[in-house]
Amino acid sequence: MIFETQLEGLDPNLDNICSSGAEDAFQDLDLVDLNVLLFRAEGEEMDATSGEIGAYDIPGVGKLKYCGLEGWMHLLKHIIQHNDLGHALCGNLRDGTWAQDYICNRLFKQATSLPNLQKPAEWFKERFDRVKATAPPYLRPKYFAMVISEAYKAARHVVIEQCSDFIASGHSFTQDLAVVSLQMHGLVQTASLDPFKGVPSLAAGLPHFATGWARCWGRDVFISLRGLFLTTGHFEAAKAHILAFASTLKHGLIPNLLDSVRNPRLVSRWVVAVQFA
Repeated sequence: MIFETQLEGLDPNLDNICSSGAEDAFQDLDLVDLNVLLFRAEGEEMDATSGEIGAYDIPGVGKLKYCGLEGWMHLLKHIIQHNDLGHALCGNLRDGTWAQDYICNRLFKQATSLPNLQKPAEWFKERFDRVKATAPPYLRPKYFAMVISEAYKAARHVVIEQCSDFIASGHSFTQDLAVVSLQMHGLVQTASLDPFKGVPSLAAGLPHFATGWARCWGRDVFISLRGLFLTTGHFEAAKAHILAFASTLKHGLIPNLLDSVRNPRLVSRWVVAVQFA
């Protein structure tokens, strides 16, 4: 005898809805948008949202290391691999919809300055609203994992598409490094490459050197520039950093602390050697 059962009220198309459509929603994102979607340390998030949004805090676990998808995937990879439905994140998802609301709200909030994030925010909201409306609380972890996994896979694909041929046609490990490099380059209010407008800048290190005068260091920028920008094919970002530091050049020296080009500091000195072909 064969029986078929179905939960009353559950949308029969929910699995397909939650695991599709992300690539179309994310296709217009640039690398700065993807930095917000995938990464952002709490300090960067607080800076970019004027202190309104920090990292999500899971009772029993603490705050996520990243506000974006990478923060969620760090936990979900373990949960999915070991079917660990007793994990604190699963409990938090069963108890309420705070995590889903957090993901949508942070993207809608930042879509005012980065309008390409509007479409991904709507993609998340549409799926989470369907889950809230039809899925019982004990199934929320399943559908949350489906949505986040689909979004992470699509975002990673969009990143690789915007990289150099060396990355796009390279080994998965090389592509992993290219995706991870994205965490260091983002837009925050208090650290720009231009004193008059917001321009994305490199962080010397996360989470400690994320904002303000301590974010963008000459030493760290020029040590990492080849790997983060040149190898990945992001030449415009490299050019922006070179020109920003060049604008402060004095007696062959560049500052170690750029401080949005407003108050550059030569707290330690590094000689710039430029060779012209």
